[in-house]
Amino acid sequence: DFFFTDDALLVFVMRRESLRAFEFPIDTLELSTLCTSTRWPGHPVASEDAVTRAWDNATTQLGRLLLDPLADLLAGVDRLLIVPNGTLHGVPFAALRLGGTRLIETMSVAILPAAEALLSRRPRPTRERYSMLAIGDPAGTREGRLPGAAEEARRVVAQSSHRGEVAIGADASEASFRKRAAAFDRIHLAAHGTIDT
Repeated sequence: DFFFTDDALLVFVMRRESLRAFEFPIDTLELSTLCTSTRWPGHPVASEDAVTRAWDNATTQLGRLLLDPLADLLAGVDRLLIVPNGTLHGVPFAALRLGGTRLIETMSVAILPAAEALLSRRPRPTRERYSMLAIGDPAGTREGRLPGAAEEARRVVAQSSHRGEVAIGADASEASFRKRAAAFDRIHLAAHGTIDT
């Protein structure tokens, strides 16, 4: 759980057996700039390389600020629940680096809107099977095709032991998504995203 004061960031780390609090001095302007860069690194000019580099740099720097001081506590963790605060809302925590490695490569990461959500969890369904819809590389988008997205959608369903369907290209339209989504327990999207502010 992250919480801001005027000149510091308070971090509460709760494990089954303990609760610890840490205070890190921060440069609020630097932190805000990095958070914004992880959500919107800019428009590509000649190529997407500059945007990719800016995003990668922002996620690396943000990982150093927020996660590296907690490295000892996060060692061996395979499931991490994060409660962001203020400017941290919308940050792709799973993509941040801890000791040079992206979190998503070593653990499952989930974002909670508030710590209170832990107290009001619904019981898990008793059924063991679920259904999945994987959508990849929708056709006709303003951003154009997304290399590798169609293959990603196919692999997600192929590697799942549960019932799944794949929608690619023209079958992956927004209208089709809205019509079909409610019939599935889980949805995987491999597509460009648009931030709606």
